[in-house]
Amino acid sequence: MVDPVEIHPFSWEDLENFTHLANAVKGLKNSLRAHDVPSTGAWLSQPGLDPLKNCMVARNRYGLIGYVLVTPETLIQRAVLEGGVNPQHQYRDVRSQLLTWGVAKAQDLGATVAHMASSEEDHNTRLFLQSHHFSHVRHYWQMRCETRTIPDPDYPNDVRIRSFEAGDDTALAEVQNAAFGGQWGFCPNTPEEVGYRVRMGSASPED
Repeated sequence: MVDPVEIHPFSWEDLENFTHLANAVKGLKNSLRAHDVPSTGAWLSQPGLDPLKNCMVARNRYGLIGYVLVTPETLIQRAVLEGGVNPQHQYRDVRSQLLTWGVAKAQDLGATVAHMASSEEDHNTRLFLQSHHFSHVRHYWQMRCETRTIPDPDYPNDVRIRSFEAGDDTALAEVQNAAFGGQWGFCPNTPEEVGYRVRMGSASPED
């Protein structure tokens, strides 16, 4: 007998269980990259994300088993979806309901396209997305630098390097947008978003 499942909007009371669920769905459970509750709360509190409206969770008698989070990028009329179902509770119909809600929510937010990432090794997710009319559009490499020491670069004489300071939010947003503008999938950052992220969680403006 299949346990009944309830699908409802995310609540901040769900934060701890949501953190464990997100780690499981992303394959981060018990790893050094796993998120803790404070970092998940900071991530969900980013300007414009609004998880109370843009996140739906699925629950059975054991607790949260699935979620979908819609990140609106209204400036480029796109929405980015993420989520899934805990590998220990693979309800395909629940996964479909969450994805269907996410796509509809993206449309309500004015998006003309919705993107959702999957790893190259996750064939089941790729087939699942294809069965829901998603198609492969882009391939990304996930890279990591393990160098412990970074040599000092040879800067031009007229270039001065300093740490980020209070009041630099707008300047940093402008530099990022100028550097990455026109790249596929890039949505311009606002000063509010940049200011929040450089101070989010364990981040330090000095870094």
